[in-house]
Amino acid sequence: MKSVKLKKMLTAVISCLMLCAIAVGFSACGVSFDPDREIVVVTRESSSGTHEVFLEKTKLTDREIVSGKSVLTSTGLVLAKVMQDPQAIGYISAGSVNKDVAALKVVNAAGVAMACTNENIKNGSYELSRPFNMLEKETGLTGWAADFKAFVLSNEGQDLVKDAGYVHTDGRPAYVKASGLPAGGTIKVGGSTSVEELVNAFIEKYKVLNPGVSMNYDPTGSGAGVTNAQSGAYDIGFSSRGLKASETGLIPTRFADDGIAVIVNKKNTIDTVKLEDITKIYKGEITKWSEIV
Repeated sequence: MKSVKLKKMLTAVISCLMLCAIAVGFSACGVSFDPDREIVVVTRESSSGTHEVFLEKTKLTDREIVSGKSVLTSTGLVLAKVMQDPQAIGYISAGSVNKDVAALKVVNAAGVAMACTNENIKNGSYELSRPFNMLEKETGLTGWAADFKAFVLSNEGQDLVKDAGYVHTDGRPAYVKASGLPAGGTIKVGGSTSVEELVNAFIEKYKVLNPGVSMNYDPTGSGAGVTNAQSGAYDIGFSSRGLKASETGLIPTRFADDGIAVIVNKKNTIDTVKLEDITKIYKGEITKWSEIV
């Protein structure tokens, strides 16, 4: 009987160890931060709006990013990877930073280390910033889609922006449902994964106010947000970057501002980095945390 119990206990312990290894990877499970070990570079896919703004701000191109990097397809996956690996560096929307990772201060052009806060994003002292845009065809919006846009820009919508941790606009008029709308309808929206949680908050509140409306967010990335707004597949596309010169036929409406937070594992002892050093890390010119001065 004791043997059976012992086997069960051993099986349980082994199962726990296997789950740990699967969840965080054998290399990261229980491993401490070592400044002399290689930096693990985490980046986003090329269609990501966050990625495109990161490249612009760091003066990088996709081809320059070091080989062997982890290319991940969502904010959540980047967060998970950095949480799991003490050597990792990644970048995400400032509004998505949680207590399980650390956002580095970034030294700006004036030589001052600035934290990624809404105040610093708004006053421009934190230089890794970008707009959140709603995109519509140049012909404009009508019906429920126009009403939803008005809600996002209203005081109620901007309160949700504030609650989500992004830079909002004060003093907006209260939302008033447009007159003459049909009893129900469908609004097609999608795009950036960075704004997914925020837009879902908009949708949840809007559906309470307008229960006859059907809508769900399609988190396909900023690039798809642009192309699907151009084609009409979306009534409103969402992008976490500005429009490129080649992306024509659309009207962008800024509904929030965001920073791009450069994140590291909580075990990492580095708290400040120069913008040029971020570039060097992603190029593979800096390969160890001990090389950051």
